[in-house]
Amino acid sequence: MGNSGAFHASTPSSFRYGKKHLIDAGFADARAFVKAGPTSRTIVKFAKEHDHDLIVIGSRGMGSMEGYLLGSVALKVTGLSEVPVLVV
Repeated sequence: MGNSGAFHASTPSSFRYGKKHLIDAGFADARAFVKAGPTSRTIVKFAKEHDHDLIVIGSRGMGSMEGYLLGSVALKVTGLSEVPVLVV
């Protein structure tokens, strides 16, 4: 995935799976979006364009020590975002 714009073949089924669990948990208006572009900047831009007041993002360390502790995308989103970011 990354910034190449190429998505893994299982991406649509992953989104359907996640959406189903959110709806089952009571989030009836759950929606999923697939966007292409530089990952961190695209997330922050999307949140701003849709006037979201919180970004929730998973942590998955894959690189340097900071990246290991927080995850490089999560780290960049927390630095770029003007709204609060909840890392789970």
